[in-house]
Amino acid sequence: MDDAQTVRVSMEEAARLLRIEKGSVKKRIQRGKLRSEKDTQGRIWVYLDGSETVHDESGDKSETVWDGQLEDLREQVRYLREQLDREREARTEERRRQDTIIAQLSAATAEQARTIQQLEAPEQPWSTQASAEDSPSAGEMRVEPTTPSEASEAAQEGSEPRPRSWWREFFGL
Repeated sequence: MDDAQTVRVSMEEAARLLRIEKGSVKKRIQRGKLRSEKDTQGRIWVYLDGSETVHDESGDKSETVWDGQLEDLREQVRYLREQLDREREARTEERRRQDTIIAQLSAATAEQARTIQQLEAPEQPWSTQASAEDSPSAGEMRVEPTTPSEASEAAQEGSEPRPRSWWREFFGL
């Protein structure tokens, strides 16, 4: 395009040559900043003159501004992704720690349950098939001593008291 020469171009071509959008070309035509004509088919032609054409310098600047902003946004996305990865790793480690604690508590609870069962189980289970010498008759009911003096009296009488369960001792029953 020569500076002294006027060129007739389509709106799309004018937008490309001026480095602006097609909508901006339409607005300049409406404001009277660009000369144009409409042909019989309804197509708009724009007349560009090298000396009269107003070059939109913001087009060059906007590219560099957008490039800078785009790079800033990319850097922010990188930072946020790194932060998200660190958070995920921390959550994973926290879950592992919680799972370990749960497993340890479950094992301790199971061990306590076994210990309680062993403490509460009588040495000689009472059953209907027990021998006649082991089971007391209806007249001689065995009473467990509740105080140390009663225990010593029972020992002197020759009968051994049964050991009391820990919970009976604890609650005084």
